[in-house]
Amino acid sequence: MAVKEEKMEESTVESGDSEEPRIGVFCCHCGHNIAGTVDVAQVADYARTLPNVVKAEHYMFMCSKPGVQMLKDSIKELGVNRTVVASCSKNQHGITFAKAIAEEGINKHRHQQVNVREYCSWVHKKKQEKATAKAFRLVEAGVNRARKLEDVETRRIPTTKAALVIGAGIAGLRASHDLAELGIPVFLVEKNSTIGGHMTQMNKTFPTLECPQCSISPLTNGVANHPLIELYTNAQIKAIGGSMGNFEIEIEIKPRYVKDNCTSCGDCSTNCPVEVLSEWDSGMSMRNAIYKAYPQAIPATFVRDKKNCIECKTCINICPVQAVDFSMEPETKTVKVGSIVVAVGYSEYDPTEIEPYHYGQEGYED
Repeated sequence: MAVKEEKMEESTVESGDSEEPRIGVFCCHCGHNIAGTVDVAQVADYARTLPNVVKAEHYMFMCSKPGVQMLKDSIKELGVNRTVVASCSKNQHGITFAKAIAEEGINKHRHQQVNVREYCSWVHKKKQEKATAKAFRLVEAGVNRARKLEDVETRRIPTTKAALVIGAGIAGLRASHDLAELGIPVFLVEKNSTIGGHMTQMNKTFPTLECPQCSISPLTNGVANHPLIELYTNAQIKAIGGSMGNFEIEIEIKPRYVKDNCTSCGDCSTNCPVEVLSEWDSGMSMRNAIYKAYPQAIPATFVRDKKNCIECKTCINICPVQAVDFSMEPETKTVKVGSIVVAVGYSEYDPTEIEPYHYGQEGYED
């Protein structure tokens, strides 16, 4: 699978940090969401008394076009070089105001959002005076922080157009498939001999209570057969080097002792004299020393359990396509990727360590 290393021109946004801070403070009514509890006009009046504040205003909806224009006008008319907006959360409209000042040539990281809606108005509806006093403190803190804000460069770097996904459970499979569908080559690494993770071990899935195999089979097959996904099972990450956007990954692939020409006929497992507890169904049934975790397992190739194998070579002799090979050795593969998705799943918690629960102890079975 070919991996493309993209070359992108580096660009930075520069603005001097040496000038005297000139801060504009803008308080939003947000209809009655804020003004219904907080005295927004008083907050603006208080902001005018703070050092380096050259403009402080309040407006019905700061996120509206006229509201955003107020920020831009303050930059043009008063030389404002840092802005503070007391309104809703940064996640909701912080980017709106940061983008506005960037359009006027001010680094977007010179904007400070102060959340007086969630932190004052919504949580103190019956304590209006205290909510307003709290807004004073929050705005003052925002102004103090704005005074110290510095430019942050925005940089574009060359990246490798490929991704590593660690873990082939339901999350790793979905991430791999989605990335591949976007045209991004994917290296999917799974430590077990089969993909699907815990999803394949479940009896029913919430909320439809349907068969998990029915749900996940289209995804496992889609991943296994996707031309942009290289799947490595029985594998682990040995080393990660490089830097952001250009990682070099060393993958250690343990041998299955069964070659890719395996037809999954099952003769090797059927005739294997060794039986051990099956990990796939938590020890509730037995498996052989050469086995496939479950009938629909992907890859369909069988795998030999070297630890429990007695090396009687029955599987070698009975295989109709001579796929079993005890001489296989571990392999190491190095790949280059631009991003890494960690989806290593979970392990069931062992409650025996909580002594008061007496989990698993004799006499406490019920």
